[in-house]
Amino acid sequence: MGDGRSVKTLIAIAANLPANRGLASGMAEIRGTASGEGVSLSVDLNGLLTELTVSEQAIALGPQRLAAEITRLSAEACAESTRRGLVALEWGCGPGVAAAIGEQLTPAEQVSAPDRDSGEDDEDFAEAPRTTSWASNRPSWGR
Repeated sequence: MGDGRSVKTLIAIAANLPANRGLASGMAEIRGTASGEGVSLSVDLNGLLTELTVSEQAIALGPQRLAAEITRLSAEACAESTRRGLVALEWGCGPGVAAAIGEQLTPAEQVSAPDRDSGEDDEDFAEAPRTTSWASNRPSWGR
């Protein structure tokens, strides 16, 4: 088990390291990537999508299979960015800090991703009524 410090405390410690190590700016540049079925994408260390490319091959999958593939690839890319982030923390803060943070994270293997080959649709988006747009659901701080 860890030394009792929270992830938030360990991040604060990392933020106060000497600037010449460049850890904070380096962490901001970490990306995880994944591709398959005509889709390629990148996510940042927070798991936010930073790049998405969808080919004609991917569009031909249909909306449900395409959404499942993007979800699967996002999980794969998130796991990669997390691994890269832990390596950077180990370099910048030492193996103890990286290990303590790693213990607090859910391994990507435990996150259930959709089966890419099932081909089964669990929802029919074509018949779902669209009552509100994405823009009307945005938080006020994003306007």
